[in-house]
Amino acid sequence: MNLQTITTYNQLAKEYDDETVDFWNRFPSECIDEFAGRISGKVLNVGSGPGRDSVLLRNRGIDVTCLDASEAMIAMTEAQGFRSVLGDFAAMPFADDEFDGIWAYTSLLHVPKNRIDVPL
Repeated sequence: MNLQTITTYNQLAKEYDDETVDFWNRFPSECIDEFAGRISGKVLNVGSGPGRDSVLLRNRGIDVTCLDASEAMIAMTEAQGFRSVLGDFAAMPFADDEFDGIWAYTSLLHVPKNRIDVPL
């Protein structure tokens, strides 16, 4: 993620949280429901933002670790009791087998399409 985007998230973290807190009330929740129903154990929320999705996953019994490039967003998830790590999803500071699943929902919009390798 570029520095300008990170700076913007740092400056507007509270506003972003306020604007997206009801996200799953406005959009179909089948995606997160399906994921939560298929996974147990530890999940890494990549690009966790203020923790909106992390809370939903935790409420379903999942142990969530938050990763975000914004210090302000990390402070928000830490305040909610999550293990929170400042970092970039292009170079994650975790062992390959540390998590049972990865949740990366809205964060993928920050990755250029030509950098996402999805096998078909």
